Amino acid sequence: MLHDWKSLDLESINKQILWINGTTTTEADYKCLKQAEAEFESLIGHPVTLMVDWVSRLMDKAILQLSASQACKFDVAAQNFFLKWTFVSNKIIRDLTLKSAESFGSFHLIQTVLNEYILYLLEAHTNEVIETQLVTSAQASQKPGKLLP
Repeated sequence: MLHDWKSLDLESINKQILWINGTTTTEADYKCLKQAEAEFESLIGHPVTLMVDWVSRLMDKAILQLSASQACKFDVAAQNFFLKWTFVSNKIIRDLTLKSAESFGSFHLIQTVLNEYILYLLEAHTNEVIETQLVTSAQASQKPGKLLP
């Protein structure tokens, strides 16, 4: 797997994702991509649970911290993250397919697991927000001394 990973043209993929960002692309974005690539490369050959933990940390940095610090709505940050994640992972799978990489199946399975995990985390967070809003709304509408049915 590591050999197939190292044979990818990751620089081309990086340029494409940065181009999609347009004029909002910064040097920090490029460094973040390179760091994520290096971290993923270091996880190749390790248990998938380490990759799941890595994705959780990546999402925390890319979504939760951004939405908390920049008045960027969680939904917008999550959509941008998932769009970029999907774009990059699909480009990697495409390149592995074109190279007839022996480890294509393993990479595809990892991509599928991580995509589903990301969606699970996003849905779980969204459900927590909705639940909090419902509880707050119910408490606000409840009259003092009267219990909800």
